[in-house]
Amino acid sequence: MITPSSSRRLWLRRASALGAGTVLAGCAPWHDPQPSSTSGATPMLDKHLDILFDQLLTEAPQEATALGLDTGARAPLRHRWADRSLDAARSRNDRYIAALARLRATPRQGLDRDAAATFDAACFALELGVEGTRFAYGDQGLMATLAQEGTPYVINQMIGLALSAPQFLATQHPLRTPQDRDAWLHRLAALPAHIDHETERLRHDAALGVRAPRFVLATLHEQLDAMLATPPAEARLLTALAATTNADKTAASAFDHLQRGLYPAVQRQRDAVSAVMTSANDEAGVRRLPDGERYYAWALRVGTTTTLAAGEIHRIGRAQAAEIDAQMDSLLRAQGLTQGSVGQRMAALGQDARHCFTNDDAGRALAIAHCNEWVARVRAAMPRWSALALRAPLDVKRVPPEIEAGAAGAYVFPGALDGSRDSVFYLNLRDTATWPRWTLPTLVVHETLPGHVWQEAHETEVVRRHPLRALLKFNGYSEGWALYAEQLVDDAGFYEDDPLARLGYLQAQQLRATRLVVDTGLHAFGWSRERAIQTLAEATGRPRAAVQGEIDRYCVKPGQACGYKIGQTELLRLRQQWLARRPAPGGGTTVAFNDAVLGAGNLPLAVLARTLGVG
Repeated sequence: MITPSSSRRLWLRRASALGAGTVLAGCAPWHDPQPSSTSGATPMLDKHLDILFDQLLTEAPQEATALGLDTGARAPLRHRWADRSLDAARSRNDRYIAALARLRATPRQGLDRDAAATFDAACFALELGVEGTRFAYGDQGLMATLAQEGTPYVINQMIGLALSAPQFLATQHPLRTPQDRDAWLHRLAALPAHIDHETERLRHDAALGVRAPRFVLATLHEQLDAMLATPPAEARLLTALAATTNADKTAASAFDHLQRGLYPAVQRQRDAVSAVMTSANDEAGVRRLPDGERYYAWALRVGTTTTLAAGEIHRIGRAQAAEIDAQMDSLLRAQGLTQGSVGQRMAALGQDARHCFTNDDAGRALAIAHCNEWVARVRAAMPRWSALALRAPLDVKRVPPEIEAGAAGAYVFPGALDGSRDSVFYLNLRDTATWPRWTLPTLVVHETLPGHVWQEAHETEVVRRHPLRALLKFNGYSEGWALYAEQLVDDAGFYEDDPLARLGYLQAQQLRATRLVVDTGLHAFGWSRERAIQTLAEATGRPRAAVQGEIDRYCVKPGQACGYKIGQTELLRLRQQWLARRPAPGGGTTVAFNDAVLGAGNLPLAVLARTLGVG
């Protein structure tokens, strides 16, 4: 049996060697009564997967750094940024088509369960990439798509190097050695040219009639203004150098690059955004874009990894939202809250000062501490949901203030595959009223344990597959698992003595169900931004500012928000079928199913069903 530590070392040795050979085939951490064959993968399949793995890392050098794979023969990647120029966008399609043709020419018959799943997942991803690059606007590159950053607007309030690159340099690029610092400075020096590439694409797309909604551009403009208003000497990324050797010398060079390179490039981008805003409007959906209906159908396939049409997703959302509303109403009445709609009562509960953190640094510190308390609580209870003895180390931090305006409410940066950097759960505390105390338990569960961090920890600590699988991340599985994890904790009775925390859980479920309604409403049925905001606010009772940020996110990432509920619903269906095939006594358990899903790994939902042996 391969232990987690030896598995990680083996994985890293394989991943750091160009042109590596066979699929890792260690023992599964769960037991299938009908084990797959042990034939593994063919040498031809391995060769094609290795080539694709290297191509995708080259396409996304930051991801190579985040995963700790920019070492050895891949060390040059630590000096580079993803090429987001027009020429690079045009050339991707040829690479994806060639890679897909190579895979399709490889015999699938005889592959074991993991190798077949990797084959199917790679084909699915490449099909998405080939179709996405046929749109002449935005960023539908495969790595951007897999990172949930596919967008019709190449820069917006959530996506773009001007905003993300400084945070990346401050938090993810290592600074342990002189070579690390040289690479860091090289990246900083090269950054202005890449920002200019994005600015060029902004103008290119505007000439095609593709402009982000005016309210999105206004937020982006505000963010770029805030960045420019911060003196270079106070830029956050410089603080990352403080504890390094020769920090003063490195900081002096960095300051020069900021002053002479980065800030002028950001100024040029801000001016371009100003110019595009003059001809933008507030129409929120992508239906107005060239080939917009086909674009949204593609985006839904990316977001859910299913072929569900917008109308069916809309119907599912309305039905699930009604069921959750009834549960919330019953629980609110039990607390003596009977006046007004469910949303109105939840809004009143959210505004109750007894449950809110003060909107200052002290209140933000208390919110982070409350999250840490819940991390500890669910960590102690993990054997209820998983038999895997994972370490899953993580930190809880506030979203950096300079990117709060356009950032999601909460998100996770997974840890490095070599264990050199823990996962980080970021909480957006721009306005602490967004997160009353009773909303945080289920959020922590979703983002950390047994949600995202636990699922990612399995990939870090018990990896036994081709390293390409570390890059193939599918939204329906990722977000479906995290939402499913929220339900696991509720089903275990964690909120029996805390009805407000259970209301927080139900509110979070309602948010995800209503997302199906508003996302499809915006992009398939012509809803306005205001109608979407009102619908989501009325259903959940969440503050308007928080809801507005959610809706603006759906505008620039069409379909992504649909992966949560669709993924959770499919996992529950698969669990029912999986358990039905393993009747008691001696049959399957929910814990065994959970570990089977983790053991199968991050896959398109149909591929997951085949891998689990259910349909």
